Amino acid sequence: MKNKKNNYRRKSKKHPLKLGLFLFIMAFIITSLCVKFFSPNIQNSFIAHSARKVIDSKESDESNNGEEFVENKESINPDQSKENNIAKKTEEENNKILEKETDDNSFDNIKLSSVAGPLKYYNQLDPRWKDLPFGSNTKFTIGTDACGPTVMATIISSLTDNEFDPVSMTDWADKEGYLASGGGAFHEIIPGTCESFGLKVKSLGIATKEELLDELKAGNLIVELTGNGIFSEGTGHFIILIDYTNDDSIYISDPAHVKNIYKKWDADTLIREASRAAQDGGPFWVISK
Repeated sequence: MKNKKNNYRRKSKKHPLKLGLFLFIMAFIITSLCVKFFSPNIQNSFIAHSARKVIDSKESDESNNGEEFVENKESINPDQSKENNIAKKTEEENNKILEKETDDNSFDNIKLSSVAGPLKYYNQLDPRWKDLPFGSNTKFTIGTDACGPTVMATIISSLTDNEFDPVSMTDWADKEGYLASGGGAFHEIIPGTCESFGLKVKSLGIATKEELLDELKAGNLIVELTGNGIFSEGTGHFIILIDYTNDDSIYISDPAHVKNIYKKWDADTLIREASRAAQDGGPFWVISK
């Protein structure tokens, strides 16, 4: 009898193992079914969130430049794609016009309209003077350092009866002490030149979008000193805000990069690009007759 009881006990010890194996197999089967039917939804959910994060990131980064934002939206909105193609075509046509205009080695044929009337466009890289010395400072040239005098040549020639090109304005600014010995112009060149030629000038400091648009809608030009960024690498650069659109975009006159005059600029981008180290009332000066 002892032997039979022992055999019975040994056999009974095997039942928990069989039960455990059975449970393991069932768990495996259930897990496999869950993976088969539910994992695609889980994966799709993750990808959708990931894609949304990528789009959000692009929208945040590219809100600075409306044209780039539209280009990246082409696959999402066919209408915007068509508009973007038209914009590209227009820019290509403008470039062809620009090439034709500058065949005679000048920018004379470029005409700008503004809230203050027609503007005479000057470019410091015009072949007629880009290699000429920066006033009495022979270390620099008009092409490298005369954005300030070039901007003021545009303004004075357009809003007064005086005629200045970048060369004559650079020479005048040099005599008035507005050119720095290390290159470039002191920020005082903007209010100082305006006052010398009878124009009104008002400081906006770090302006808001509403302030910029209000001044443009009132018919006033705005000179901006930009910092390191889209318009300049490492040093400041003067541009003029000259007009606005129905969607509150802004047109500019850039004395160095002619392609920028054909673009619409977002006001927030221009504010972000403004120099935080500006003096003498900058980085935004409102100019009027």
